[in-house]
Amino acid sequence: KAGVVTGSSRGLGLETLRALCAEGAKIVALSRNAELGQAGVDEVRAAGGTAVFEQGDVTREEDVVRAIARCRKEYGGLDRMVNNAGILGEGRLHETTNEQWDELVAVHLTGAFWGCKHAIDAMRESGKGGVIVNIGSILSFTGDGYLAAYTAMKSGVLGLTKAIAIDYALDGIRCNCVCPGDMETP
Repeated sequence: KAGVVTGSSRGLGLETLRALCAEGAKIVALSRNAELGQAGVDEVRAAGGTAVFEQGDVTREEDVVRAIARCRKEYGGLDRMVNNAGILGEGRLHETTNEQWDELVAVHLTGAFWGCKHAIDAMRESGKGGVIVNIGSILSFTGDGYLAAYTAMKSGVLGLTKAIAIDYALDGIRCNCVCPGDMETP
């Protein structure tokens, strides 16, 4: 199977890249950080996996489109899409600036929207379906007063996932939301 993992240069994204490639998947690793992103791909290749690095930012639609197109060109299709890219927006809501809010929306919601939208297009065009995994959070279900904006974004990711799962089931496209709790990441 072939796919794209966004935010693949560290933390959960890097672990996802490692795990998928260890299971034989062919992955386009999309990340803003060229140095760490390439290092992760190099590590996967050294372990016998198949991956290529694509520098890009999920807040730019053309970067998401380019990563999906590269997967289709290099690996013959797109079977998997993992929308993992994320940033943490800490602070109480009244202290959150408009710029911070907009950045969280751009990365978490708009980035996932573009990843889902363009993956769905590719999967429907192939006629083979596929799997989309969106990374939510335990905060998709609960709340954290110090992470109000982040909680709102992750709740939105869960809602997007549910709607896609219902709407595209007959196209053979599964959409799931993985909602981890706290973890140590860089």
